Amino acid sequence: MGTKKKFTPEELKHLQANPYTLRVTADSISYTLAFKEAFWALSLQGYTGTAAFRKLGYNTEVLGFERIHNTTKRIRREARSPEGFHEGARGGVRISGGGNNQTEGASAPSDEAARRMKREILCLQQQMAFLKKSHAAARQAGRIAMDSAGERFEAIRAALADRNNILTVKDLCELAGVSRSGYYNWVRSEKNRELREAKDRAAFEQILEAYRFRGYAKGVRGIHMRLLHMGIRMNVKKIRRLMRKYKLTCPIRKPNPYRRLQRSIRMGSAAENLVNREFESHGPRAILLTDITYIPLCGRFCYLSTILDSCTKQVLAYAMSESLEVDFVLETVQLLVKHHGISLSKETVIHSDQGTHYTSLKFIQLVENSALRRSMSRRGNCWDNAPQESFFGHMKDELASEIPGWTSFEAAKASIDRWMDYYNNDRCQWDLAKLSPNEYYHYITTGEYPAGMLPLWVK
Repeated sequence: MGTKKKFTPEELKHLQANPYTLRVTADSISYTLAFKEAFWALSLQGYTGTAAFRKLGYNTEVLGFERIHNTTKRIRREARSPEGFHEGARGGVRISGGGNNQTEGASAPSDEAARRMKREILCLQQQMAFLKKSHAAARQAGRIAMDSAGERFEAIRAALADRNNILTVKDLCELAGVSRSGYYNWVRSEKNRELREAKDRAAFEQILEAYRFRGYAKGVRGIHMRLLHMGIRMNVKKIRRLMRKYKLTCPIRKPNPYRRLQRSIRMGSAAENLVNREFESHGPRAILLTDITYIPLCGRFCYLSTILDSCTKQVLAYAMSESLEVDFVLETVQLLVKHHGISLSKETVIHSDQGTHYTSLKFIQLVENSALRRSMSRRGNCWDNAPQESFFGHMKDELASEIPGWTSFEAAKASIDRWMDYYNNDRCQWDLAKLSPNEYYHYITTGEYPAGMLPLWVK
Protein backbone atom coordinates (compact mmCIF):
# COMPACT_ATOMS: atom_id res chain seq x y z
CA MET A 1 0.00 0.00 0.00
CA GLY A 2 3.04 2.26 0.01
CA THR A 3 2.92 3.05 3.73
CA LYS A 4 5.39 2.29 6.50
CA LYS A 5 2.69 1.46 9.10
CA LYS A 6 2.65 -2.25 10.02
CA PHE A 7 -0.27 -4.15 11.49
CA THR A 8 -0.01 -5.83 14.90
CA PRO A 9 -1.31 -9.42 15.38
CA GLU A 10 -4.46 -8.05 17.08
CA GLU A 11 -5.05 -5.63 14.19
CA LEU A 12 -4.56 -8.47 11.68
CA LYS A 13 -7.30 -10.49 13.40
CA HIS A 14 -9.64 -7.47 13.32
CA LEU A 15 -9.02 -6.86 9.61
CA GLN A 16 -9.32 -10.55 8.65
CA ALA A 17 -12.72 -10.69 10.35
CA ASN A 18 -14.15 -8.12 7.95
CA PRO A 19 -15.85 -9.85 4.96
CA TYR A 20 -14.61 -7.08 2.63
CA THR A 21 -10.95 -8.00 3.25
CA LEU A 22 -9.42 -10.11 0.45
CA ARG A 23 -5.90 -10.51 1.82
CA VAL A 24 -4.00 -8.90 4.68
CA THR A 25 -0.40 -9.13 5.89
CA ALA A 26 1.60 -7.13 8.38
CA ASP A 27 2.62 -4.77 5.57
CA SER A 28 -0.42 -4.55 3.26
CA ILE A 29 -4.11 -5.18 2.77
CA SER A 30 -6.25 -5.72 -0.34
CA TYR A 31 -10.01 -5.60 -0.72
CA THR A 32 -12.72 -7.58 -2.47
CA LEU A 33 -14.61 -6.42 -5.52
CA ALA A 34 -17.76 -6.04 -3.37
CA PHE A 35 -15.90 -3.61 -1.11
CA LYS A 36 -14.88 -1.41 -4.03
CA GLU A 37 -18.39 -1.33 -5.44
CA ALA A 38 -19.89 -0.53 -2.01
CA PHE A 39 -17.20 2.12 -1.37
CA TRP A 40 -17.89 3.78 -4.71
CA ALA A 41 -21.65 3.79 -4.10
CA LEU A 42 -21.09 5.56 -0.77
CA SER A 43 -18.77 8.07 -2.47
CA LEU A 44 -21.51 8.92 -4.95
CA GLN A 45 -23.82 9.61 -2.01
CA GLY A 46 -21.37 12.17 -0.63
CA TYR A 47 -19.39 10.08 1.87
CA THR A 48 -15.71 10.91 2.35
CA GLY A 49 -13.11 8.15 2.17
CA THR A 50 -12.77 7.89 5.95
CA ALA A 51 -16.55 7.90 6.47
CA ALA A 52 -17.00 5.18 3.83
CA PHE A 53 -14.40 2.93 5.53
CA ARG A 54 -16.19 3.35 8.86
CA LYS A 55 -19.55 2.60 7.22
CA LEU A 56 -18.13 -0.66 5.84
CA GLY A 57 -16.90 -1.84 9.25
CA TYR A 58 -13.23 -0.84 9.29
CA ASN A 59 -11.38 0.83 12.15
CA THR A 60 -9.86 3.89 10.48
CA GLU A 61 -7.28 4.32 13.26
CA VAL A 62 -5.95 0.84 12.52
CA LEU A 63 -5.68 1.50 8.77
CA GLY A 64 -4.21 4.99 9.12
CA PHE A 65 -4.85 8.12 7.08
CA GLU A 66 -2.23 7.45 4.40
CA ARG A 67 -3.48 3.96 3.63
CA ILE A 68 -7.11 5.17 3.42
CA HIS A 69 -6.10 8.10 1.20
CA ASN A 70 -4.19 5.87 -1.25
CA THR A 71 -7.02 3.33 -1.43
CA THR A 72 -9.59 6.06 -2.06
CA LYS A 73 -7.54 7.45 -4.95
CA ARG A 74 -7.10 4.01 -6.52
CA ILE A 75 -10.79 3.10 -6.30
CA ARG A 76 -11.79 6.40 -7.90
CA ARG A 77 -9.25 5.87 -10.65
CA GLU A 78 -10.57 2.36 -11.35
CA ALA A 79 -14.19 3.62 -11.36
CA ARG A 80 -13.38 6.08 -14.12
CA SER A 81 -11.25 3.67 -16.16
CA PRO A 82 -12.74 1.78 -19.13
CA GLU A 83 -11.91 -1.59 -17.51
CA GLY A 84 -13.83 -0.96 -14.31
CA PHE A 85 -13.08 -2.41 -10.86
CA HIS A 86 -10.87 -5.41 -10.22
CA GLU A 87 -10.21 -7.47 -7.13
CA GLY A 88 -7.01 -6.98 -5.19
CA ALA A 89 -4.53 -4.16 -5.03
CA ARG A 90 -2.59 -4.79 -8.25
CA GLY A 91 -3.63 -7.07 -11.09
CA GLY A 92 -5.96 -10.01 -10.52
CA VAL A 93 -9.46 -10.37 -11.92
CA ARG A 94 -10.87 -7.32 -13.73
CA ILE A 95 -14.58 -6.69 -14.20
CA SER A 96 -15.52 -5.14 -17.52
CA GLY A 97 -18.79 -3.92 -19.01
CA GLY A 98 -19.90 -7.34 -20.33
CA GLY A 99 -16.93 -9.54 -21.26
CA ASN A 100 -15.78 -12.73 -19.57
CA ASN A 101 -13.63 -12.59 -16.42
CA GLN A 102 -9.99 -12.91 -17.44
CA THR A 103 -6.63 -12.09 -15.91
CA GLU A 104 -5.24 -8.76 -16.90
CA GLY A 105 -2.22 -10.29 -18.62
CA ALA A 106 -4.39 -12.63 -20.70
CA SER A 107 -6.57 -9.94 -22.25
CA ALA A 108 -5.98 -9.70 -25.97
CA PRO A 109 -5.59 -6.22 -27.47
CA SER A 110 -8.71 -6.66 -29.58
CA ASP A 111 -10.79 -7.69 -26.56
CA GLU A 112 -9.47 -4.72 -24.57
CA ALA A 113 -10.43 -2.29 -27.36
CA ALA A 114 -13.87 -3.86 -27.66
CA ARG A 115 -14.51 -3.56 -23.93
CA ARG A 116 -13.37 0.03 -23.93
CA MET A 117 -15.60 0.86 -26.90
CA LYS A 118 -18.57 -0.84 -25.25
CA ARG A 119 -18.10 1.17 -22.07
CA GLU A 120 -17.81 4.45 -23.97
CA ILE A 121 -21.03 3.69 -25.87
CA LEU A 122 -22.77 2.90 -22.58
CA CYS A 123 -21.54 6.20 -21.11
CA LEU A 124 -22.91 8.13 -24.09
CA GLN A 125 -26.25 6.33 -23.86
CA GLN A 126 -26.59 7.14 -20.17
CA GLN A 127 -25.61 10.77 -20.79
CA MET A 128 -28.35 11.08 -23.42
CA ALA A 129 -30.87 9.39 -21.12
CA PHE A 130 -30.00 11.80 -18.29
CA LEU A 131 -30.46 14.86 -20.51
CA LYS A 132 -33.78 13.54 -21.88
CA LYS A 133 -35.16 12.91 -18.39
CA SER A 134 -34.08 16.36 -17.24
CA HIS A 135 -35.74 18.13 -20.18
CA ALA A 136 -38.89 15.99 -19.83
CA ALA A 137 -39.21 16.98 -16.15
CA ALA A 138 -38.75 20.66 -17.08
CA ARG A 139 -41.40 20.44 -19.84
CA GLN A 140 -43.90 18.92 -17.40
CA ALA A 141 -43.35 21.98 -15.19
CA GLY A 142 -43.97 24.24 -18.19
CA ARG A 143 -40.37 25.34 -18.65
CA ILE A 144 -37.74 24.85 -21.32
CA ALA A 145 -35.03 23.70 -18.88
CA MET A 146 -34.56 23.18 -15.15
CA ASP A 147 -34.21 26.58 -13.51
CA SER A 148 -33.03 25.93 -9.97
CA ALA A 149 -29.86 24.18 -8.90
CA GLY A 150 -31.93 22.09 -6.48
CA GLU A 151 -33.83 20.51 -9.37
CA ARG A 152 -30.56 19.64 -11.10
CA PHE A 153 -29.07 18.18 -7.93
CA GLU A 154 -32.19 16.07 -7.48
CA ALA A 155 -31.86 14.77 -11.04
CA ILE A 156 -28.20 13.88 -10.37
CA ARG A 157 -29.11 11.96 -7.22
CA ALA A 158 -31.83 10.06 -9.07
CA ALA A 159 -29.32 9.09 -11.77
CA LEU A 160 -26.77 7.91 -9.19
CA ALA A 161 -29.42 5.78 -7.49
CA ASP A 162 -29.85 3.77 -10.70
CA ARG A 163 -28.01 0.45 -10.26
CA ASN A 164 -26.99 0.41 -13.91
CA ASN A 165 -25.46 3.88 -13.81
CA ILE A 166 -21.73 4.11 -14.61
CA LEU A 167 -21.52 7.90 -14.81
CA THR A 168 -19.60 9.62 -12.04
CA VAL A 169 -20.68 12.65 -10.03
CA LYS A 170 -18.25 14.71 -12.08
CA ASP A 171 -19.82 13.56 -15.35
CA LEU A 172 -23.36 14.28 -14.19
CA CYS A 173 -22.47 17.68 -12.73
CA GLU A 174 -20.87 18.70 -16.03
CA LEU A 175 -23.98 17.60 -17.90
CA ALA A 176 -26.27 19.49 -15.51
CA GLY A 177 -24.08 22.61 -15.46
CA VAL A 178 -23.41 22.59 -11.70
CA SER A 179 -20.31 22.11 -9.57
CA ARG A 180 -19.39 18.95 -7.67
CA SER A 181 -18.83 20.91 -4.47
CA GLY A 182 -22.31 22.38 -4.85
CA TYR A 183 -23.82 18.90 -5.24
CA TYR A 184 -22.01 17.51 -2.19
CA ASN A 185 -23.03 20.52 -0.14
CA TRP A 186 -26.63 19.98 -1.28
CA VAL A 187 -26.49 16.34 -0.16
CA ARG A 188 -25.08 17.25 3.26
CA SER A 189 -27.66 19.99 3.84
CA GLU A 190 -30.74 17.82 3.25
CA LYS A 191 -31.88 18.06 6.89
CA ASN A 192 -31.58 21.85 6.77
CA ARG A 193 -33.69 21.91 3.61
CA GLU A 194 -36.36 19.77 5.25
CA LEU A 195 -36.42 22.11 8.25
CA ARG A 196 -36.63 25.15 5.98
CA GLU A 197 -39.44 23.53 3.99
CA ALA A 198 -41.41 22.88 7.19
CA LYS A 199 -41.01 26.54 8.22
CA ASP A 200 -42.07 27.72 4.74
CA ARG A 201 -45.14 25.50 4.84
CA ALA A 202 -46.16 26.81 8.26
CA ALA A 203 -45.73 30.42 7.08
CA PHE A 204 -47.69 29.68 3.90
CA GLU A 205 -50.61 28.36 5.96
CA GLN A 206 -50.73 31.76 7.68
CA ILE A 207 -50.63 33.45 4.26
CA LEU A 208 -53.54 31.26 3.08
CA GLU A 209 -55.57 32.18 6.15
CA ALA A 210 -55.04 35.88 5.41
CA TYR A 211 -55.66 35.37 1.68
CA ARG A 212 -59.02 33.66 2.32
CA PHE A 213 -60.20 36.12 4.97
CA ARG A 214 -63.88 36.84 4.35
CA GLY A 215 -63.69 35.11 0.98
CA TYR A 216 -62.07 37.87 -1.10
CA ALA A 217 -58.74 37.33 -2.88
CA LYS A 218 -55.88 39.60 -1.88
CA GLY A 219 -52.51 40.58 -3.29
CA VAL A 220 -49.15 40.59 -1.52
CA ARG A 221 -49.68 43.87 0.26
CA GLY A 222 -53.25 42.99 1.22
CA ILE A 223 -52.00 39.76 2.78
CA HIS A 224 -49.22 41.63 4.61
CA MET A 225 -51.71 44.06 6.13
CA ARG A 226 -54.15 41.31 7.10
CA LEU A 227 -51.30 39.42 8.83
CA LEU A 228 -50.50 42.56 10.84
CA HIS A 229 -54.12 42.57 12.01
CA MET A 230 -53.68 38.91 13.00
CA GLY A 231 -50.63 39.83 15.10
CA ILE A 232 -48.14 38.35 12.62
CA ARG A 233 -45.30 40.33 11.08
CA MET A 234 -44.10 38.89 7.76
CA ASN A 235 -41.86 40.57 5.20
CA VAL A 236 -43.50 41.44 1.87
CA LYS A 237 -40.64 39.76 0.00
CA LYS A 238 -41.18 36.54 1.95
CA ILE A 239 -44.90 36.60 1.18
CA ARG A 240 -44.15 37.11 -2.51
CA ARG A 241 -41.55 34.28 -2.48
CA LEU A 242 -43.90 31.81 -0.80
CA MET A 243 -46.80 32.71 -3.09
CA ARG A 244 -44.54 32.07 -6.07
CA LYS A 245 -43.20 28.84 -4.54
CA TYR A 246 -46.64 27.36 -3.81
CA LYS A 247 -48.25 28.91 -6.92
CA LEU A 248 -50.75 31.11 -5.10
CA THR A 249 -51.92 33.90 -7.39
CA CYS A 250 -54.24 36.87 -7.09
CA PRO A 251 -56.31 38.21 -10.01
CA ILE A 252 -54.66 41.23 -11.61
CA ARG A 253 -56.73 44.20 -12.62
CA LYS A 254 -56.70 44.73 -16.36
CA PRO A 255 -57.76 47.84 -18.26
CA ASN A 256 -61.18 47.65 -19.84
CA PRO A 257 -60.79 48.42 -23.57
CA TYR A 258 -64.55 48.81 -23.93
CA ARG A 259 -64.97 51.55 -21.34
CA ARG A 260 -66.94 54.30 -22.95
CA LEU A 261 -66.93 57.91 -21.93
CA GLN A 262 -70.48 59.07 -21.38
CA ARG A 263 -71.27 62.37 -23.00
CA SER A 264 -73.01 64.56 -20.51
CA ILE A 265 -76.26 66.23 -21.45
CA ARG A 266 -76.40 69.43 -19.49
CA MET A 267 -79.76 69.93 -17.84
CA GLY A 268 -78.49 72.48 -15.33
CA SER A 269 -75.25 74.31 -14.87
CA ALA A 270 -71.79 72.73 -14.52
CA ALA A 271 -69.83 73.65 -11.40
CA GLU A 272 -66.23 74.80 -11.08
CA ASN A 273 -63.50 72.25 -10.37
CA LEU A 274 -62.59 72.80 -6.70
CA VAL A 275 -60.58 69.57 -6.22
CA ASN A 276 -57.66 69.89 -8.65
CA ARG A 277 -56.45 66.42 -7.59
CA GLU A 278 -55.83 67.50 -4.00
CA PHE A 279 -57.48 64.43 -2.48
CA GLU A 280 -55.86 64.16 0.95
CA SER A 281 -54.33 67.50 1.89
CA HIS A 282 -57.62 68.90 3.24
CA GLY A 283 -58.21 65.99 5.65
CA PRO A 284 -61.25 63.75 6.18
CA ARG A 285 -64.77 64.80 5.18
CA ALA A 286 -63.41 67.70 3.11
CA ILE A 287 -63.42 66.22 -0.42
CA LEU A 288 -66.17 63.71 -1.26
CA LEU A 289 -66.24 61.89 -4.61
CA THR A 290 -69.38 60.48 -6.19
CA ASP A 291 -70.07 58.46 -9.32
CA ILE A 292 -72.25 55.72 -10.83
CA THR A 293 -71.18 52.31 -12.13
CA TYR A 294 -72.96 49.65 -14.18
CA ILE A 295 -72.99 46.07 -12.79
CA PRO A 296 -73.99 43.05 -14.96
CA LEU A 297 -77.10 41.19 -13.77
CA CYS A 298 -78.72 38.33 -15.72
CA GLY A 299 -78.04 39.78 -19.17
CA ARG A 300 -78.89 43.34 -18.20
CA PHE A 301 -77.51 45.89 -15.71
CA CYS A 302 -78.16 47.20 -12.26
CA TYR A 303 -76.63 50.45 -11.07
CA LEU A 304 -74.63 51.53 -8.02
CA SER A 305 -74.11 55.09 -6.79
CA THR A 306 -71.49 55.77 -4.10
CA ILE A 307 -69.96 58.67 -2.18
CA LEU A 308 -66.31 58.19 -1.22
CA ASP A 309 -64.17 60.19 1.20
CA SER A 310 -61.05 60.98 -0.87
CA CYS A 311 -58.85 61.19 2.26
CA THR A 312 -59.88 58.08 4.21
CA LYS A 313 -61.27 56.14 1.21
CA GLN A 314 -64.41 55.31 3.23
CA VAL A 315 -67.66 54.62 1.41
CA LEU A 316 -69.87 57.06 3.30
CA ALA A 317 -73.07 56.25 1.42
CA TYR A 318 -74.24 54.07 -1.45
CA ALA A 319 -77.49 53.09 -3.14
CA MET A 320 -78.47 50.55 -5.81
CA SER A 321 -81.17 50.72 -8.44
CA GLU A 322 -82.56 48.64 -11.29
CA SER A 323 -82.99 51.78 -13.41
CA LEU A 324 -80.98 54.89 -14.22
CA GLU A 325 -83.58 57.27 -12.82
CA VAL A 326 -82.02 60.09 -10.83
CA ASP A 327 -83.75 59.00 -7.60
CA PHE A 328 -81.06 56.56 -6.43
CA VAL A 329 -78.38 59.26 -6.87
CA LEU A 330 -80.43 61.60 -4.70
CA GLU A 331 -80.89 58.80 -2.16
CA THR A 332 -77.12 58.48 -1.89
CA VAL A 333 -76.78 62.16 -0.90
CA GLN A 334 -79.65 61.82 1.55
CA LEU A 335 -77.98 58.82 3.23
CA LEU A 336 -74.74 60.79 3.43
CA VAL A 337 -76.43 63.65 5.28
CA LYS A 338 -78.38 61.26 7.51
CA HIS A 339 -75.41 59.17 8.69
CA HIS A 340 -72.50 61.63 8.47
CA GLY A 341 -74.08 65.08 8.51
CA ILE A 342 -72.55 65.88 11.90
CA SER A 343 -69.03 65.44 10.52
CA LEU A 344 -69.65 67.56 7.42
CA SER A 345 -69.13 71.32 7.19
CA LYS A 346 -69.99 74.17 4.86
CA GLU A 347 -66.56 73.74 3.27
CA THR A 348 -67.22 70.09 2.33
CA VAL A 349 -67.00 69.56 -1.43
CA ILE A 350 -68.89 66.85 -3.32
CA HIS A 351 -67.14 66.22 -6.64
CA SER A 352 -68.56 64.45 -9.69
CA ASP A 353 -68.30 64.30 -13.45
CA GLN A 354 -70.65 66.21 -15.75
CA GLY A 355 -73.08 63.32 -16.16
CA THR A 356 -76.82 63.87 -16.59
CA HIS A 357 -77.56 62.95 -12.97
CA TYR A 358 -75.12 65.48 -11.53
CA THR A 359 -76.17 68.34 -13.81
CA SER A 360 -79.86 67.76 -13.10
CA LEU A 361 -81.75 70.45 -11.22
CA LYS A 362 -82.90 68.00 -8.53
CA PHE A 363 -79.33 67.04 -7.66
CA ILE A 364 -78.16 70.67 -7.65
CA GLN A 365 -80.96 71.74 -5.32
CA LEU A 366 -80.40 68.81 -2.94
CA VAL A 367 -76.66 69.51 -2.64
CA GLU A 368 -77.23 73.23 -2.04
CA ASN A 369 -79.99 72.54 0.51
CA SER A 370 -77.57 70.19 2.32
CA ALA A 371 -75.03 73.04 2.67
CA LEU A 372 -72.47 71.26 0.49
CA ARG A 373 -70.33 72.72 -2.31
CA ARG A 374 -70.48 71.26 -5.79
CA SER A 375 -67.38 70.53 -7.88
CA MET A 376 -67.09 68.99 -11.36
CA SER A 377 -64.37 67.75 -13.66
CA ARG A 378 -64.24 69.08 -17.18
CA ARG A 379 -65.71 66.89 -19.93
CA GLY A 380 -63.73 63.77 -20.81
CA ASN A 381 -61.35 64.25 -17.87
CA CYS A 382 -61.58 61.58 -15.16
CA TRP A 383 -58.39 62.41 -13.21
CA ASP A 384 -60.13 64.27 -10.41
CA ASN A 385 -62.42 61.29 -9.88
CA ALA A 386 -59.65 58.68 -10.16
CA PRO A 387 -60.01 57.26 -6.60
CA GLN A 388 -63.70 56.63 -7.25
CA GLU A 389 -62.98 54.88 -10.57
CA SER A 390 -60.26 52.79 -8.90
CA PHE A 391 -62.70 51.80 -6.15
CA PHE A 392 -65.23 50.51 -8.68
CA GLY A 393 -62.53 48.56 -10.49
CA HIS A 394 -61.35 46.78 -7.32
CA MET A 395 -64.92 46.04 -6.28
CA LYS A 396 -65.80 44.38 -9.60
CA ASP A 397 -62.56 42.38 -9.62
CA GLU A 398 -63.17 40.99 -6.15
CA LEU A 399 -66.83 40.21 -6.89
CA ALA A 400 -66.02 38.66 -10.30
CA SER A 401 -66.63 35.12 -9.02
CA GLU A 402 -70.03 36.06 -7.52
CA ILE A 403 -71.51 38.21 -10.30
CA PRO A 404 -72.32 35.28 -12.68
CA GLY A 405 -74.27 33.58 -9.88
CA TRP A 406 -76.64 36.48 -9.20
CA THR A 407 -80.18 35.55 -10.20
CA SER A 408 -82.04 38.59 -8.89
CA PHE A 409 -81.56 42.20 -7.87
CA GLU A 410 -81.97 41.21 -4.22
CA ALA A 411 -79.11 38.69 -4.52
CA ALA A 412 -76.88 41.34 -6.12
CA LYS A 413 -77.72 43.87 -3.40
CA ALA A 414 -76.98 41.35 -0.62
CA SER A 415 -73.60 40.60 -2.16
CA ILE A 416 -72.79 44.31 -2.57
CA ASP A 417 -73.84 44.99 1.05
CA ARG A 418 -71.55 42.24 2.29
CA TRP A 419 -68.61 43.52 0.25
CA MET A 420 -69.14 47.13 1.36
CA ASP A 421 -68.99 46.01 4.99
CA TYR A 422 -65.77 44.10 4.25
CA TYR A 423 -64.29 47.09 2.39
CA ASN A 424 -64.93 49.66 5.11
CA ASN A 425 -64.02 47.49 8.09
CA ASP A 426 -61.53 44.82 7.00
CA ARG A 427 -60.01 45.60 3.60
CA CYS A 428 -56.65 47.14 4.55
CA GLN A 429 -54.91 49.55 2.19
CA TRP A 430 -51.18 50.17 2.00
CA ASP A 431 -51.49 53.96 1.76
CA LEU A 432 -53.82 54.10 4.77
CA ALA A 433 -51.08 53.09 7.26
CA LYS A 434 -51.99 49.46 6.43
CA LEU A 435 -55.45 49.93 7.99
CA SER A 436 -58.98 49.60 6.70
CA PRO A 437 -60.81 52.86 5.81
CA ASN A 438 -62.83 52.96 9.06
CA GLU A 439 -59.75 52.11 11.14
CA TYR A 440 -57.78 54.83 9.37
CA TYR A 441 -60.47 57.46 10.03
CA HIS A 442 -60.46 56.52 13.73
CA TYR A 443 -56.65 56.60 13.76
CA ILE A 444 -56.24 60.08 12.22
CA THR A 445 -59.03 61.60 14.30
CA THR A 446 -58.05 60.07 17.68
CA GLY A 447 -54.42 58.99 17.24
CA GLU A 448 -55.30 55.49 18.53
CA TYR A 449 -54.04 52.42 16.67
CA PRO A 450 -56.38 49.36 16.46
CA ALA A 451 -56.11 47.08 19.49
CA GLY A 452 -54.42 43.74 18.83
CA MET A 453 -52.63 44.87 15.66
CA LEU A 454 -48.85 45.03 15.46
CA PRO A 455 -47.48 48.58 15.13
CA LEU A 456 -45.93 49.55 11.81
CA TRP A 457 -42.37 49.65 13.17
CA VAL A 458 -40.77 47.79 16.07
CA LYS A 459 -37.51 49.13 17.48
